[in-house]
Amino acid sequence: MDSLTAETVAAFLATIHGRTLDPATVQPIAHGEWSRAFYFRSPDGNFVIRFSALDEDFLKDQRAMRFASAALPIPRLVEIGQAFHGYYAISERMYGEFIEDSDQQTMQRLLPSLFDVLDACRAADLSTTSGFGLWRADGNAAHGTWSQALLSVAADVPTNRTHGWRARLYYFSSSSTWLTPVPTSATSCTPICCTSTSLFATIGSTPCWTGAHRCTEISCGTSPG
Repeated sequence: MDSLTAETVAAFLATIHGRTLDPATVQPIAHGEWSRAFYFRSPDGNFVIRFSALDEDFLKDQRAMRFASAALPIPRLVEIGQAFHGYYAISERMYGEFIEDSDQQTMQRLLPSLFDVLDACRAADLSTTSGFGLWRADGNAAHGTWSQALLSVAADVPTNRTHGWRARLYYFSSSSTWLTPVPTSATSCTPICCTSTSLFATIGSTPCWTGAHRCTEISCGTSPG
């Protein structure tokens, strides 16, 4: 996936859609944790295509679309398929900047809109799902309480995509004393009072904003548009 260029993406899009696409209309997106993403323009409109070794995040995006509204702007996912020994997803492009890049003044203007998004997340109906913490493409999560979900972050589970993080932290840290395992007694801390979940906590969102200082996109998966 790291070797993808605008030219290879344009050629791929031409293959799956049956029409030539000018590589100049394809632009890489630097931001992304689990995928490579590119903007592209076609006669049908402006889109984002993402490539990943996993399809789970794309399927989660697809599921999250059911909650989209004016108050909760989630990009429409148009297409999911296989590509380059992995998967791709195409979504409609929504414009904005990443909220974590905002300065203090911009963040202060953005907050009312962000709070509106959080209210919309809280109002989303998740009654057909269960569990807390990181969720699967079926909408369910593995833990019975938030306390269990939070305490589980210390476990470097082999089946997790982040497996090996603890060894890497030891390797790169000049002092590993802060990585000392949490005492057993700490795992019996007072239970967290939260007994219900919300869409924001469930999808791990990254809101984006525009010059109008409002959230324009909630990205549920690997790379926002």
